[in-house]
Amino acid sequence: MTDMQILKAERADCNTLTEISKAAKAYWGYAQEWLDLWEDDLTITPQHLEKDKIYKLVQSEEILGFCVISDQEGVLEIEHLWIRPEQIGKGLGKFLLQKVLDQVITQSHVTLSVVADPNATGFYEKFGLKTVEYIPSQPEGRKLPVMQLPLN
Repeated sequence: MTDMQILKAERADCNTLTEISKAAKAYWGYAQEWLDLWEDDLTITPQHLEKDKIYKLVQSEEILGFCVISDQEGVLEIEHLWIRPEQIGKGLGKFLLQKVLDQVITQSHVTLSVVADPNATGFYEKFGLKTVEYIPSQPEGRKLPVMQLPLN
């Protein structure tokens, strides 16, 4: 992973980031009708660049994945963390998230939080996050774990 870079995303990256998020979500075998419900949530827009920190994982000028972090009053929230499906399972998500957290966590942050896809809970548990509650999602009846880690 020595030839990989973590760079700030740019406006020109939005379409590629959206393609990655949709492909990565589909990787988990969700029905197309569910993926359609999540279309807006999986779309990365220039407005995301303005309000959140977006980092891309790049190798040989190809974006392999990305991470979106929001910062709200001491709480860092992982809004997105996606890796191209053909790269899943190679340690890139761990590499990306660790590098991003090393850059963004400061002493003023008290909590790291994520509303996780159920398929990703094991991944986040390896970073020390624990499920604190479940919140409603789409489709109706589906619930997502809210995972948190105290930072100080």
